[in-house]
Amino acid sequence: MKIFYQLAFFVLLVVVFGACRGDQQKKLIGYWEQVPFTDPEETPKKKYWEFYAGDALTVFTYVGEEVSDSMQLTYSISGTVFEVFSGADDRTYLPAARDPRGEYWVDDLNDSQFKATKRKHPDGSKEGVYVRVELVKR
Repeated sequence: MKIFYQLAFFVLLVVVFGACRGDQQKKLIGYWEQVPFTDPEETPKKKYWEFYAGDALTVFTYVGEEVSDSMQLTYSISGTVFEVFSGADDRTYLPAARDPRGEYWVDDLNDSQFKATKRKHPDGSKEGVYVRVELVKR
């Protein structure tokens, strides 16, 4: 009987810690602003990521008040792996242009910020890939 109580306590403990992590996709859904690595006052471009329920993602680039570029993509998140795939816009992948497609390591995800480090290009290569993305929920 003592083993039963110990086992029940262990299962309860695992369930409690598992519930604390929360659903990552629910945290992602919404409108996020990408934090630039330069002075925000001096950067005329602003980039926004909008995550939708399911797997849709739109990445917008604004210059002033006008959209200068947007990409329709898809995404998935599971544990510490965040992936961005081609979607409705199937453009040529340009690694030097900081194309958001690829596999990321999730550094931090909570209700107000998302930090991830890109670790693979869509083709699986890793050459020159490590780019950090920091997003703040708006």
